[in-house]
Amino acid sequence: MSRQLITLEQSEYAALRPNSDALAAIEANCADGESFTESSLLRVNTPSGGATMWEVQEVDGPQSYKAIEGILVYYGKGGVIWPSHDPQPGTLPVLRTDDCRVAYRVGDNLGDIDPAILERHHLGNGLYDWKALADNPGAPFGFGTGRNGIGKRAQEYRVLCILRKQDAFPVLIRAKAGSLKNINQFINRLTAAGIPYYRAVVQLALEKAINKSGQPFSRIVPHLIGRLDQTAGQFVKTVYTDRLAVAIRHLDVSDTDTANGDAE
Repeated sequence: MSRQLITLEQSEYAALRPNSDALAAIEANCADGESFTESSLLRVNTPSGGATMWEVQEVDGPQSYKAIEGILVYYGKGGVIWPSHDPQPGTLPVLRTDDCRVAYRVGDNLGDIDPAILERHHLGNGLYDWKALADNPGAPFGFGTGRNGIGKRAQEYRVLCILRKQDAFPVLIRAKAGSLKNINQFINRLTAAGIPYYRAVVQLALEKAINKSGQPFSRIVPHLIGRLDQTAGQFVKTVYTDRLAVAIRHLDVSDTDTANGDAE
């Protein structure tokens, strides 16, 4: 597929056409100054075990796709530190970050975490130095501290919201550890090309990979397949990106999906 330039007038995306039913639905459900709610966003999980097909719960039932295509209306970083390597469903993380720089306390149950470690990295006002905890050399929850010494105890992820042609609301994907290298490189390439992510039309495929424990996992492979012109991009930023930036901060991360993220 060619990397065509998309304008509002030529758009095949229902939500980008002025006076469309899709746009009217957004304006009705997201009043001025308010964000999308979590219930507005259809979550799509990265499959497990090296599967290369996405399963999406469409309105008429589950459908399988080789790739998810659409406008990358939101991209963000996030991470959690759980009270154990194997938290039970419904468990709250101890710490959460929405930018991989500063974290804040979420749960009271520390599990097997030494409170002195958290205190050493406490910045005050309930905030913690995420980079010192998870990213810096020798970080207490950094590389080598994950399950069986593989990956990080601190589970980082990337949030990708994709607006498909037929939808008024985007689907939400949390890319886990095994996909982070691919996602980070892709965003860097967009930056080098001078394309803000909300002007990128992307395709998210899947490939089977094997981690250091010899276990297969599914890795996201992003591709650029088109881009929006400046007018369409600003439209997307106003209608979607700015509102989603607020909504993502309130996403429920207690499902422990990232606790078992695939570490390469």
